[in-house]
Amino acid sequence: MDTRDALDSLAHIDECARAQLRLLFDWNPRTLTFDETEASEPTQCHESAFYNKHLAPHLQLRLVQVSPSISQMLLHRVDAALRSADSKGISLNVRNIDDLNEARASDEHQGELVVNEASLVELYGTTTAKFASEAASMLLLHPEATTRWSKILEWRINRPDSPYAPPSGHLAIKKWVRGIPMTEAIESPSLIPEKYAVYRDIIQNLADKESVLRVIKHLQVLALWRFKSLAFAPENAMRSIFHLQRFNQDGFPWQTCRSEVGTCSIHRTVYDQIGPDIDYLTASLENVPTIDQLPASRTPSSRAGKSGDAEPAGSSAKVAGSDICEKYIDSEEGRAIHWVQQTWCEAVKHDATVVVFHSGNHEVIGLRHRQSQTLLISDIIKPPTQKEYGKLEIGLYIMAIEDALNRAKILDERRKFDEEQEATGGEGGSNKRDQRGDDEDGHDEDNDDIRPRKRARSGRDGRGKSVSQEVRSTNTGTQHGRPSGGHIDKVLQLVGSRDVAAVFLRYGIYDTVSLACFARTHPSLYACTAQSTPPPPPDKSTYRPDEHVTLALISEYKDCATGAVHDAVLEVRTDDGECWTRNVIAKLAFERDQQARLANEYQAYQRLASKSIQEVPLILGMYRDLEDSGPTALVMTHEGTHAVSMAFIQALQKIHAAGVLHNDIRHRNLLISDAGEVTIIDFDCARWNPSAADKVREVAELKEVLGEL
Repeated sequence: MDTRDALDSLAHIDECARAQLRLLFDWNPRTLTFDETEASEPTQCHESAFYNKHLAPHLQLRLVQVSPSISQMLLHRVDAALRSADSKGISLNVRNIDDLNEARASDEHQGELVVNEASLVELYGTTTAKFASEAASMLLLHPEATTRWSKILEWRINRPDSPYAPPSGHLAIKKWVRGIPMTEAIESPSLIPEKYAVYRDIIQNLADKESVLRVIKHLQVLALWRFKSLAFAPENAMRSIFHLQRFNQDGFPWQTCRSEVGTCSIHRTVYDQIGPDIDYLTASLENVPTIDQLPASRTPSSRAGKSGDAEPAGSSAKVAGSDICEKYIDSEEGRAIHWVQQTWCEAVKHDATVVVFHSGNHEVIGLRHRQSQTLLISDIIKPPTQKEYGKLEIGLYIMAIEDALNRAKILDERRKFDEEQEATGGEGGSNKRDQRGDDEDGHDEDNDDIRPRKRARSGRDGRGKSVSQEVRSTNTGTQHGRPSGGHIDKVLQLVGSRDVAAVFLRYGIYDTVSLACFARTHPSLYACTAQSTPPPPPDKSTYRPDEHVTLALISEYKDCATGAVHDAVLEVRTDDGECWTRNVIAKLAFERDQQARLANEYQAYQRLASKSIQEVPLILGMYRDLEDSGPTALVMTHEGTHAVSMAFIQALQKIHAAGVLHNDIRHRNLLISDAGEVTIIDFDCARWNPSAADKVREVAELKEVLGEL
């Protein structure tokens, strides 16, 4: 049944609304043109590329399946929403539906040439996203609203912190209604001022307020879009995504690190349970192979059980996914692998089901199935010529909303079950997988040497959650590690003598299988370590336990001035086989400007160390990832938690006397250890040889901050 027949069969839909919906369903955007004269290079984010290599295996993509009927399913979702409204006698006769069509017909936002992903995101957000989100919100969430055609959804541009990272698009329920939190507005619509009657009308006419509140509580993203410029993703490049099916026999060639440095004693013992799938949305979708699946003897794959299983291509063994991406990095298939992996990881981070690959004149819709680790994708959609493209996009938004409503209900039931079990002393645990006997504090009752959960000193984003981990070693020795009374910390001395660090991620959605290998670039500032420029590491992929240290990142802070900051556990294995650990902080810098600030911070600490300033962390060195475009890392001792003490003023005065201006005094940079030692951290913004006025100003800033604590 085509659009005209479907709309004509509805008895209660107003004639004006029927006509405008028909025009909206048949809408197509203009064909976009790539402006080569103003074009910039396609953006890429080194930060996300690094973290995505460490995604936990049970969350990684395994299969890509082509299901052309996805498009037809989306059209059916629109028809079902219309039939539901019609069965309730709803006319959809709202006053400004004509305005919606005028905006759609004018194409006033579509005259610009496209030069990069950022301009493409802006263009989609002001046209297709605007019309489709309003229609989906109206048809599914508040069809009885009468004031005007509007929405409680927002399609927002997700702008990463790094200017080098491409923006993406997120569909979500609005957090605010004219300055009022959405949750409060839903519970008390009278809070919305009279002059915003349209929003009050929408809220009062929500078909299911409880379901919307559950979505707000549990899900921040309903669907996400990843964009590539016209230069990067013409039709052939988009079709390369389909060809990734050829790896299905062995699994998607997930890009990982290539190193095989050593082992890590920090193990994940608790995982968040994988989110629910709403199978009725995908149960009827077929799998249509577009290319024969090649056996392992003919193509490499990344489904290795552990790093180090790599064999040359053409053998029956498996090769790490990173080898595939290096081999094909400049090919359409290599770029498709990278695009799909980045998109899948973002979907995991936000627990999204619906993903869209969009390049302006071409689009592919994907559905993430969590349990089978499968990405189901539509055939290529051509927005300028696709029949009923407007209706198709509305169906996409409706499906994202339906998926969120159903999953939020399941998540709410899980949480209530856990709360009931906890209140009654039951086992509960529906939100965990593979607990292996952990108690509620993250300890194994049969092991006294299991570390408790680490808690970040400040809030973290969705990427960094506190986790439980095992440490089969002893954390001894002073955390400052400074020589005292002639005592030498042999562990920190060993750290300074080893120029290779094996880096693992053990928190949130991350659980490293193939570790990252970092080489020292700057010496340790520990007083009992010889400080000299380290030689380049030998060109090899394996190192003996006595040649390297292990760094396990166990949580992440947010809102960091430079790159990413992690709580970490540093492991050092001695010649006699003992494993010693220290709690440390690891700061990672990904882009050139971040790396310059990190180098500046090291120089500040180096100057302070030369003046014997004790009120700063002990720097254990700087390292760089041996893989291309990898981050640099600054590793320092962990110096305690936030506190207030006038000793900070004396510490700052000593820093000034050493010729350093901190230049970034704020709460989170002031720490005090359990032993009462004050520490000032984060010198990435430091300046040398400050004037007397600068020193007075910074002391005043410190006093103001101390007064707020």
